[in-house]
Amino acid sequence: MLTLFIQLDNTRGMRNAKYSFFGFQVKDVTEATGFTAMTVYRHIKGQRKICPGCAIKYHDALGIPLEQIRPDIWRPTNESSAS
Repeated sequence: MLTLFIQLDNTRGMRNAKYSFFGFQVKDVTEATGFTAMTVYRHIKGQRKICPGCAIKYHDALGIPLEQIRPDIWRPTNESSAS
């Protein structure tokens, strides 16, 4: 399951919510990937599924393992089989 983090700043209300993508601030993600802030927000909120091409772009730009972004497509490479 994809886990994204949303940190809310309760002192200023929902409008000023602070979003992060795997620990990266949205501004840093947009600069590194070239995605718009709206695209990143939609990925964080689950309004838009992260396509394989976007997952690869996140991986290349930010170093996030593909199996963390889309575990339904990429499985961890070090899975050990039960003996």
